Amino acid sequence: MDISAIIVAEGLCPDIHLTISSSRELSKEVIVVDIGIDLAVRRKLQSEYDDITIRKMEKPDFVELIRQETFSFAAHDWILLLDPDEYLSPDLVRYMQTLNPEVLATHSHFKIPRQNYIFGKWISHSRWWPDYQVRIFRKDSIQWPKMLHAQPLINGKGYVIPAFENEKVEMNARTIVHHNYTGIVQYLEKAVRYARVEAEDIVTQEKEFTLLEATRRATSEFISRFFAEKGYKDGVHGFILAVLQMFYAMLVFSFVWEKRGYNDVSPVSLQKSVHQMFLTTSKEIIYWMRRERIFKGTQAMFAKFKEWILSS
Repeated sequence: MDISAIIVAEGLCPDIHLTISSSRELSKEVIVVDIGIDLAVRRKLQSEYDDITIRKMEKPDFVELIRQETFSFAAHDWILLLDPDEYLSPDLVRYMQTLNPEVLATHSHFKIPRQNYIFGKWISHSRWWPDYQVRIFRKDSIQWPKMLHAQPLINGKGYVIPAFENEKVEMNARTIVHHNYTGIVQYLEKAVRYARVEAEDIVTQEKEFTLLEATRRATSEFISRFFAEKGYKDGVHGFILAVLQMFYAMLVFSFVWEKRGYNDVSPVSLQKSVHQMFLTTSKEIIYWMRRERIFKGTQAMFAKFKEWILSS
């Protein structure tokens, strides 16, 4: 299995040495696509690694715009795709190295679980796990749409890599390790950039995106992540991430609203949106807190709160 590893990188890339070293364990060649790497970092890469290739490309608004084009740099039929804040776990490398050759012959891509470390902690709920990613694939089996956060269009049969050798024990993780957001400012900076791109797409394609729809999307993000996907088990991390994802939905609407001239909405629409954001959401929160039996010992408080909500 001859693999070309492709890493699209920009900025300081503090984890890129881990990315490169783990890639070399599986790959015949490593290609770093430079879309704005810090000059000192680039020089260090060139001095430390004489077996990697660095290709320069213009920085896109988001990486999916150039994903497909980067595949043309690969000399081999199989591609390993990593971001510079990701690396392959040792157990994933060993698993791939000992894989039955028949699996390679009958599959076109591999779905790999990804461990997201956010604000210094592995987020094992909140829709951040197992976060399967198609990152090893035959070059001719895939098309990557030029859309923000787009998933690839794939031909052929996929192979799902089990996250653990023993699912009950959760040891020997076969994962891509992703040091995602390291701080709140980094999250907010990316959120603003992505929200602007998403808003531009909505406006350009003349899509409807109402305040009511935005509040529904926002509250759904919070409820689904914190309750349905058990984000509360991630503690404060899970709560803050659910709130930030809720905020992102409103941020997209805010940029759409800005681009369309800060147009007002009818009093009825505003009332429905406020109702959705607060009253409807409160009822859903009560339902989920009771169902999941979160924060025991608060039954009396919930009874009073429910009485107030239902009378509103």
